[in-house]
Amino acid sequence: AAVLCGAALGTAAWLHEGVAQADLHLNDGGVWVTKKSALLVGHFNKQSAVIDSGLRAGSDGYDIAQQGSTVLVSDTQKSTLALVDPARVAMTDSAEVPGGAQMALGGGRVSIVDPSDGTTWVVDATALGSFAPATSEPVGQYGKDAVTAAASDGTVFVVSADTGTLATLGYSSDRSPIESATRELPGISPTDRGRA
Repeated sequence: AAVLCGAALGTAAWLHEGVAQADLHLNDGGVWVTKKSALLVGHFNKQSAVIDSGLRAGSDGYDIAQQGSTVLVSDTQKSTLALVDPARVAMTDSAEVPGGAQMALGGGRVSIVDPSDGTTWVVDATALGSFAPATSEPVGQYGKDAVTAAASDGTVFVVSADTGTLATLGYSSDRSPIESATRELPGISPTDRGRA
């Protein structure tokens, strides 16, 4: 009887399809913070209310951007942008950017704007190490002192008071950045401000 019961259980286990399981990607809810006086970037663990890891920045002219587990360190003195590997607590992929570059992070994409003429590039954060202003293809040029912002879905916005325009940069089906719309902003174009 024990052999028959064991065989029945084994057969039932073999035939059972199992229990459906969700494939979850959990974010630990941690926030990356800076301590400029000590040149530190640290991970604040919200659950335990402590800074549980950290790394040292290259100079005192740095800041961070974070979206979920994607963390970037921009160094304005060295004109670099680096991706942080949260698991190893180390800066990994790094790229040189134009001096004074504006940067925004959203949807796993990084927008980089050269303030001298508004040349704008959009790259995947995971491919940051392959970015080089001299060889990477820009999406467009939007005017001197242009600034950028990025939405959580990866849409990038570039605005320039020099040209009085707002450009919206989306992406094609292969995730290549494309300009999807540009519009004039009444009241801030050079002619609206009384200069030509």
